[in-house]
Amino acid sequence: MLFTSFNFFCFFALVLILFYCAPRKIRWVVLLCASLVFCWSFNHVLSLHLILSALIAWSAGKLMAKNFASETAALAQIDRKDKEQRKKIKNTFALKRKKVRTGSLILLIGSLLLYKFYNPVVDVISRTDASGIFVRIAVPVGISFYILQISSYVMEVHDHNLEAEPNFARFLLFSSWFPCLLQGPICRYAQIAPELRCERKFEYDAFVAGFARVLGGFFKKLIIADRLAILTSTIYDNYASYAGPAIIFAAVGYALQLYCDFSGGIDMALGFSRMLGVNLPENFRRPYFSQSVSEYWRRWHITLGSWLKDFVFYPLTLSHAMTKLGKKLRGKNIRAAKYIPALLSMAGLWLCSAIWHGEGTQFLLWGLFHWCMVTLDTLTEAKTEKRIAALRPLTQKGVAVLRTLLTFLCVSFGELIFRANGISAAFSMIGSIFRGWQTPFLLTELGLDVPDLVVAAIGLAILFAFEFMQERGKLENMSDKIAHFPLLARWSLLLGGIALIAVFGVYGAGYDPAPFIYFQF
Repeated sequence: MLFTSFNFFCFFALVLILFYCAPRKIRWVVLLCASLVFCWSFNHVLSLHLILSALIAWSAGKLMAKNFASETAALAQIDRKDKEQRKKIKNTFALKRKKVRTGSLILLIGSLLLYKFYNPVVDVISRTDASGIFVRIAVPVGISFYILQISSYVMEVHDHNLEAEPNFARFLLFSSWFPCLLQGPICRYAQIAPELRCERKFEYDAFVAGFARVLGGFFKKLIIADRLAILTSTIYDNYASYAGPAIIFAAVGYALQLYCDFSGGIDMALGFSRMLGVNLPENFRRPYFSQSVSEYWRRWHITLGSWLKDFVFYPLTLSHAMTKLGKKLRGKNIRAAKYIPALLSMAGLWLCSAIWHGEGTQFLLWGLFHWCMVTLDTLTEAKTEKRIAALRPLTQKGVAVLRTLLTFLCVSFGELIFRANGISAAFSMIGSIFRGWQTPFLLTELGLDVPDLVVAAIGLAILFAFEFMQERGKLENMSDKIAHFPLLARWSLLLGGIALIAVFGVYGAGYDPAPFIYFQF
């Protein structure tokens, strides 16, 4: 049941009715049942993986919580002055917790890697072994997202930053919350566990604001992204037939398609959740207005970036090996000593990000490219900002526009690698950028007629104008403002939005909802 399918509309309408008709104390049970049905609708058997993974994480949390309680009881029996004995007790219990954390993470992350890489390995083996003894397996829906969510829970309980959840059913709701299941955002337990208790009264304004957010997501997905997908897929799937301008268009077009598709899906997730009284964290903050690649990654897929920073980058940076390396480099008076440990940790972060996104080698190249760009930003940011600050105000604005355009082009180049059908296709398309400029290509030959191209262009112009105004601080929290419009203006705008999507969205006879791009990760 994709968000854009008729089945999901019926499903969500039923969930709304059951949720608001149920007594407030058991509304969370309605949401748990809805989430499990949503997961079950994609694959009956594989939905068991989500339940089993949640059980592993919850059990690990319970064991560690019991361990903390036992440690406290043991320390209470020891004289505070006996520091050696107290240290020994702490180390003993800490080692047990570490074993529980490590064992559970091996099971959780290991299952994620197994599902991600089993089929590609089987494909390689099948090329040399035609016996057919290896079969391909289906991948559980949303595995990349819910594994990161529940893994963060295990690590936060281990670090004593979070109290373990005593109720498995409530933890399972957190693990399977259906608006987040397909493509995020990747939530922390402390962020949404209170929200999922559903103890608030019905809030009309929040419901309307959520509905408005959903409509915005449909606008991005059905009017812009699904049209751009037709154009870009034509070039990427037949890249050998195109060069120069067409390849540049494919890179830029896919960057815009990816943003509208992904942020549109997140808008829907946030909107559907809010209609049910649950607030989720934001995942985007107008990334294409960034003036550096580093800033772009602070604005794009914010929840994944936060997860990688907290559970990959910081642990690596603060590890014994990195601390020792930093001291050694500073002792040799190496100028870049303070940067090297952080940059090496950043390399680990980008490696994890590349593996999380996919098994193709082009993802490793994509990760390497962005690591190089972020490294360049890190080494030059202070001097760059100092030089810009010395310019005249008007010149500063011109430089800001130029930096924004250059950042967008750099990111688009990275998305060219990301979208290419394999590493060889990526290199071929990169090489094609520099040839064939004398041969023009027509957009109308890429699968869309003129009216559809006009609709896509107008949709992009509206989106750019809207986000430009938001960047200037004039249209922030627009869905909340719509909820406070006068009754006639509010519903005229919302009903007009429905009509706009119904008329200009990519629908029609035999319509098959296009899955979200991040649905595959």
